[in-house]
Amino acid sequence: MPPLRPIRQRAHTVRTHLSLRFKPLYAGGGRPSIPPAKLLRSLLLSCLYSVRSDRLLTVQLDYNLLLRLFEGLSIRPRDHP
Repeated sequence: MPPLRPIRQRAHTVRTHLSLRFKPLYAGGGRPSIPPAKLLRSLLLSCLYSVRSDRLLTVQLDYNLLLRLFEGLSIRPRDHP
């Protein structure tokens, strides 16, 4: 199992560095996008745990506490109040 805490910290550092470059490219209006930090962490999880699709990743995020914490989600899954 990969050490997720250092990977999460490194992903945050990289995202912060890249956001300075990409900020001028974002549109001022329109539909809100998914935050780049979440996309980066999701891609990392997909690669590290060999998750074959985005749908399977969302299922894993519902049930795997370790992945939920890495992604920055609450401890409770979506279907619980």
